[in-house]
Amino acid sequence: MKRRNLLLGTSLLLVAGTLLINFLNPFKNNERLRGNINDYEVRLTSDNAPSNLTNSFGEGSGEFRYTTINYENARLLSGYHVELNAGGLLYNPLTSQITSITSVSVSFVSSGSLYLATSYDGSTYSQSEIYSDITVDTTSKPYFFKLVATDNVVKISSVSIIYSCVPHDGEVVNEKRYEMFFDYTAEAKNVSGTYTGNISNLVKTTGDFALSTLTPANVFAEKAGANDAIRFSSSKNAGSLKFTFDRELSFNSIIIETRKYSSDSATVKIVSSTNTIGVSFTPNTTNKGLKTIEFNQSGPTDTISISTGKTRFYLHSITLVAPAEVEVIDTGISANDAKTAYFTTDVYANTNQLDVKLLKSSGPAQYLSYDASGVNGYKYVLRNSALEVVSHTSAFNASGTYYVDVSYKTFNAPRITISVSDALPPANVTSLTASESKLEYQIGDVYLNRNQLKVTAFYDDGTSKE
Repeated sequence: MKRRNLLLGTSLLLVAGTLLINFLNPFKNNERLRGNINDYEVRLTSDNAPSNLTNSFGEGSGEFRYTTINYENARLLSGYHVELNAGGLLYNPLTSQITSITSVSVSFVSSGSLYLATSYDGSTYSQSEIYSDITVDTTSKPYFFKLVATDNVVKISSVSIIYSCVPHDGEVVNEKRYEMFFDYTAEAKNVSGTYTGNISNLVKTTGDFALSTLTPANVFAEKAGANDAIRFSSSKNAGSLKFTFDRELSFNSIIIETRKYSSDSATVKIVSSTNTIGVSFTPNTTNKGLKTIEFNQSGPTDTISISTGKTRFYLHSITLVAPAEVEVIDTGISANDAKTAYFTTDVYANTNQLDVKLLKSSGPAQYLSYDASGVNGYKYVLRNSALEVVSHTSAFNASGTYYVDVSYKTFNAPRITISVSDALPPANVTSLTASESKLEYQIGDVYLNRNQLKVTAFYDDGTSKE
């Protein structure tokens, strides 16, 4: 029985719409550094800010510990390594010498979000939000990373990339794969033979499952030894294959091995019983090649179907990939107060805009609500500039700098700094103006309901209000 080695990282960058990635061997023209320790570091700070950036947003790059770091939509900012505009990037390119990243830590300031995207092959990325001064340990040991400013400017003070220099093949430990490939070793038909009925006997499988039935429509065999394949469609009829498994399978991506037929440009569609919209792609080379496709579903499925129109292509193999089953644990908390400026008349407990999240080893963070015990939610302590605890249920007794310490169970968030100013005295009305733009009315009109009266009040602090 034949077996293909599919050396492909399968983490996926989650973006709106269908994600389709061409697989390229990241090592073809790039022999990476090898080592046997796990404490190599690329560290970016204000001391080594990229010299080819300016104070206007643009592109640049720099060399740090034998590797290049690229910047897009970024600029220099005093006291920081770099500032990213919304949509800005900081990343290592395909020529990077970084191998097997074990952790990433970023210190930054932003009113928006910063995301960390990682990849084994430099084309298929997995993305999640990263928080300032919280270290992210990477279980898949990626070779490539991107810092992405999604919705606002991000001022980056420092970046720490820890990597091991120990190469690997991109396989994720404990990842489940369900592989199917065509094998005509005992089959007499050649490329001119068309199939009907159940042809599951022509497919070999690896993984914890079985292919119960394979139902063809207008498909043809191509017997070519190690390159055995099945050709879809003809110039007159559309082709399809329906795979039915012995049980329901959970998976979130598909690795498909295809090649183009002559000059045909086939649009290939894959659907399942729990993803009826499916995904589509077009084989773009006459050489056999692999593609990894994100395939989100509403639940497990026991069928998938592959189809195309009256344009031809070859299918060699298909592998369904399920993410590794790992224990998700709590790793810490993040906290920020969107309201950083207060008045002495404010009561912090009533006016704060605290946003507290419980960070996980995998997956999205969990929002926490306030709980005075700090067990069923977060709690906090308000301190003055001398770090003395003050009441958060009473008005601030003086202006100045205050601090908020947020905790949840055994976790503590970085200290929050807020500013309190003396309350302004109430403004007094100094004058009024009135105008009426509707000058004609009908008998029976009710003035209260029909008028277009505009009254503006002016105050002694220079403000006005309609």
